[in-house]
Amino acid sequence: MIGNKALFKTLFEGKIGTVTFGGGSKSVIRGIGIMDIPSISQICDNGLNVLFTKYECEILDGGGDCKCIGVRTTDNCYGLTPSISNKCFSAKINQVDLWHQWLGHANHKQLEKISKCDAIISLPKFEKIAKCICGPCQMGKQVKSKHPSVTEVQTSRPLELLHIDLMGPVRVQSLGGKNYILVVVDDFTRYTWVVLLRDKVEAPEKMVHSCKKLQVKKGTVIARIRNDHGREFENTKLATFCYDQGTHQEFSSPKAPQQNGIVERKSRVVQEMARAMENLEKFDAKNDKGYFLGYSSTSRAYRVYNLRTKTVMESSNVVINDELCSKTHSENTPLVQEKTMKVDDPIPNDYIGKYSDEELLLLNDVVSMPSSPKPSTPVHETQQEQGERGPSSEQKDEMKKMFEMSMVGELTYFLGLQVKQMDSGIYINQAKYAKNLVKRFGLDKATHARTPMATNVKLTNDPSGESVDVTLYRSMIGCLLYLITSRPDIAFIVGKESNLFIAGFSDSDWAGNADDRKSTTGGCFYVRANLVAWISKKQNYVSLSTAEAKYIAATSCCSQLLWMKKLLSDYGITQDTMVVYCDNSSAIDISKNPVQHSKTKHIEIRYHFIRDLVEKKIMVLKYIPTER
Repeated sequence: MIGNKALFKTLFEGKIGTVTFGGGSKSVIRGIGIMDIPSISQICDNGLNVLFTKYECEILDGGGDCKCIGVRTTDNCYGLTPSISNKCFSAKINQVDLWHQWLGHANHKQLEKISKCDAIISLPKFEKIAKCICGPCQMGKQVKSKHPSVTEVQTSRPLELLHIDLMGPVRVQSLGGKNYILVVVDDFTRYTWVVLLRDKVEAPEKMVHSCKKLQVKKGTVIARIRNDHGREFENTKLATFCYDQGTHQEFSSPKAPQQNGIVERKSRVVQEMARAMENLEKFDAKNDKGYFLGYSSTSRAYRVYNLRTKTVMESSNVVINDELCSKTHSENTPLVQEKTMKVDDPIPNDYIGKYSDEELLLLNDVVSMPSSPKPSTPVHETQQEQGERGPSSEQKDEMKKMFEMSMVGELTYFLGLQVKQMDSGIYINQAKYAKNLVKRFGLDKATHARTPMATNVKLTNDPSGESVDVTLYRSMIGCLLYLITSRPDIAFIVGKESNLFIAGFSDSDWAGNADDRKSTTGGCFYVRANLVAWISKKQNYVSLSTAEAKYIAATSCCSQLLWMKKLLSDYGITQDTMVVYCDNSSAIDISKNPVQHSKTKHIEIRYHFIRDLVEKKIMVLKYIPTER
């Protein structure tokens, strides 16, 4: 606001409204207009000096000459006299750029479309917005430039342009001990030369030798070679050769392999060719073999047992070879896939014939764990080789003399185990036992659920509820424990190896029980990479800290590991120092400190035996992050 009309560049007079001051008083607006307000900082940035006095201000140049005078007005502003011809510094911004910034740097075409639709109040209509470059948009939105595809050959003769690339190192050496592959492609004929190298330092010498050989053979000079900025190409030896031969060396831009895409694609073809023929280390297969187990109940995917990782996985990238599938049914051999996910036959033919639908459903929809590692053996069977089926008549007579017995024929059922004797071996399963088990507990018509209850549910005591029959729960657990005798996939036992290494993982919550605030101990125990046992038990008393709860859980895991060590020793398998992984460093420190102090003396003595195990190097506690 200003009271001097002469200072306005343009002025429109009239009672437009009122303005309210800080004290609450109001004043009538007599007019509105445009005036130039010079910026003192911009004046000084341009090498001028500004001198303010009580009555006026002067703008001086470097030599002290006055360029402009401003008079102090009654409202304590210094106004430039209009009669003096001067230029003032001002900052202006285009309306298009202003709205472009206000709308979050929206696209100019979208801004033009919005202005025509009157979608935003006070937005002016823009007829045609000229294409402009916005600095912040380039910083935040810029993408890589598109590389136009070349549909025609740009050369007119062989050896006019050679594309060169070096691939490697590969983990599996060639028969001659070579680790690198030098690929050279002629742009005109697309003829390719492949040179094997022991080390990349040989690349310059090999390229010089190959180029000389090609020039002599074809009777023409190489005009250009194109490669990337690798040190094997950008060096003095190759540059000197190109200078002497009159060959121009071209380089593709950094991080732009598309500029030398001909040889890059050829290198990929060579690599995939080697992968398909060798299927070794560097050229690892893009897929895995496996057993088809069924379909996922929560997503559109297949459930497959991966023979490489020994785990059941879900994947939509699965291809089943129907031709091999029919061959498998006739020859009773495993099926092999050859595409995205190599999948064996949907369980061998004799497997489906011998077992009930209920047991197959139990495998496909409930059990999500490793199965038998041998693909030639049905998923939950054990096999014993034999020469002949059944004893001979002489053997029967001899057995009758030694034992009081009667011959009832070939054994088919024994203690819940179904036995089927075939020429290929003896197959044992519990299909009938599993079917009867489901019917016994009334689950034959129930829906299947991988996780019957959410993991974050807190169980609390219900004094007013009906009492639960504890014998029913114990009976279920006992029947399931007996079921795993012929189901190694349920028992999580995969593979048989000597020198087995035992490790345990301990964990616990803190005051997780809502009734008595006691913590729950949890632990998993592995023999190599196989989960063989687990525990989940509420602790006997309330822990005062997370470290105390974790310490008690680690102690319980040590007790389980000692039992497993004694069990393996009965089979002649010895164990060195066993490892218990814990995600609490304070609990690990307590196990190493034999001194009782105020923070540990309240812990019961029976939980401190872990200190003796650590001191004798029977056990060792290691830290592992909670995320792992």
